[in-house]
Amino acid sequence: MNGFNEQLSYTKEVRLNSEYFQKLIEFKNLVLNTTLKEIDDFSEVQEYLLKEANLLHKEKNRSSYKKDKHKSKKFNDGYY
Repeated sequence: MNGFNEQLSYTKEVRLNSEYFQKLIEFKNLVLNTTLKEIDDFSEVQEYLLKEANLLHKEKNRSSYKKDKHKSKKFNDGYY
């Protein structure tokens, strides 16, 4: 794992203004910091990282899904 961390330290960080990308960078830093620490109970860390990954996935999908709330109340004129 240390070789991977060294490779990441050589790359330049790119500024991204999207809220999703900001949270992605925070998640990356969280994962890297947990790999550097000695862990006694991995199950707690695993649950926490999984929760953060799910929140990140939810943030990504937030902009792509749009539910039509009042689909049945739309005016139907019969031409479409």
